Amino acid sequence: YKNKSSLGNTFIDDKLLEPLYETSDGHKIAPIDILYGWRAPIALGNEYMAHKGGFTYSVLNDAFIEAGFKMNYGGRNPDRWELFIISFKQEKLQEEINTIAKPFLKNFI
Repeated sequence: YKNKSSLGNTFIDDKLLEPLYETSDGHKIAPIDILYGWRAPIALGNEYMAHKGGFTYSVLNDAFIEAGFKMNYGGRNPDRWELFIISFKQEKLQEEINTIAKPFLKNFI
């Protein structure tokens, strides 16, 4: 699906099963995989790929704050349809957060 600006358009346009993008190793990912989990691994028994809920970044961030985390560093990569968050139970300086987060985010930003 060429219009990557709106996942919602895939539902309106009845394209739930059409690939949105391809992974680096050639697997096609459709909107249904983003919503409910990646179907191929789930079909092979990997139930951990099934999504039990869905998040926007603000919902994810709020859930971590509600769970007791003091600081979150994250966002979304719309080109790869990914969210990322690194959370801390203690207050940290921004420089320390950046140092800790950088190794985890090399594939996201």
